[in-house]
Amino acid sequence: MTIEPTQYQLQIKDFAAAKQAQLFQSLKTQAFSGKVYLKAATEKEWVFYLYVGRILYATGGNHQVRRWRRNLAICLPQIARHLSAELTGIDVNSQSIQDCWEYELLCLWVEQRKISGEDAIKMIRRVLADIFFDIDRAGEVGFRRIAGQSLSKQLTVLDAQKSIVEAWKLWTEWQAAKLDDQSPNSAPIIKRPEQLRVRTEPKTYEALTKLLDGEHTFLDLALQMNRDAIQVMRSLMPYLQMKFVETVEIADLPLPIALNKPEDNKTDSPTTLPTRKPKQDTLIACIDDSPLICQAMEKIITAEGYQFIGESNDLRALPLMLERKPDLMFIDLLMPNTNGYELCAQLRRLVFFKATPIVIFTSNANLMDKVKAKMVGCTVLLNKPVDGKTILRTISQLLEAVP
Repeated sequence: MTIEPTQYQLQIKDFAAAKQAQLFQSLKTQAFSGKVYLKAATEKEWVFYLYVGRILYATGGNHQVRRWRRNLAICLPQIARHLSAELTGIDVNSQSIQDCWEYELLCLWVEQRKISGEDAIKMIRRVLADIFFDIDRAGEVGFRRIAGQSLSKQLTVLDAQKSIVEAWKLWTEWQAAKLDDQSPNSAPIIKRPEQLRVRTEPKTYEALTKLLDGEHTFLDLALQMNRDAIQVMRSLMPYLQMKFVETVEIADLPLPIALNKPEDNKTDSPTTLPTRKPKQDTLIACIDDSPLICQAMEKIITAEGYQFIGESNDLRALPLMLERKPDLMFIDLLMPNTNGYELCAQLRRLVFFKATPIVIFTSNANLMDKVKAKMVGCTVLLNKPVDGKTILRTISQLLEAVP
């Protein structure tokens, strides 16, 4: 297969690893610089940014943000944990950010010495492997390219071969596991809860009801469970085959920063970061059996301009939260009639609080505490004692992260 310099678009059938390698070798031979677009029938376009035939970065597809966030958590956990703070002050009107925000953020963090160049390259390689895996699944793609300068900076230039081989190896393993008709980008959800409950152990059923909410893809679950996607798929396959569980296509996550829409570029109006609810309209709740703690929290939070409600009777907490529907909740772990994990789990079962940030206070959290907190949907686990600055910083970071 040859690519003529003047050729702009073609359809490539059976676009397996050999043809992928041939295409990118041809672009390398031509020392092509610019953007290469590949598109499958059911996918948005993937775009590869090339410099003299080598890859600088790649993005696109149906789950661009999910893929970025997932690999950020794996490769750059220190950035992922404080992402809202790391994005504060980004010039969203910068042309480079508009061109490829993912890559430019990596460049910025390397320049600021928050990450190393090796860390950035590791993440780029993972993103490339993920994209080539999705391309392997596509089978047939459309191809087009636009010559010219692709990105303003160069963190690295990579041959496509290694990522193509890595992705193809995973795809063959996927096929060998007889999963080729399943998409790792789809989300499992319980379809027949009663039948599932009868056929599983109570602990297994409880775990499945928490995990299979139709809002997390198999790849998201693999990251959450610290397992590879094939293991997750195999463990759920019996339930899929019995039709107790089904898969659904879900949307991508929202962009972490605000970008100009194409039509916005026609005006001089600046684009700003997304605005959140004004402080005076934001309600923060504290559930703690100590009235003194509630009073101290009220003083800290109202002084910053937020609204506040406190509840020291844990039996009255759930009805009060349903009535007032706070924007963020602080919950003590140890209370007379329940504990923070149980209350958090009860709140997460309610549609009103699916995405509400929930912070649990504890003392000397160990690994088991962190696992429990994650399982019940706790957003942040904070060790006592907590000072006012930490409280306000946590509130600011969590409210910025709410879509």
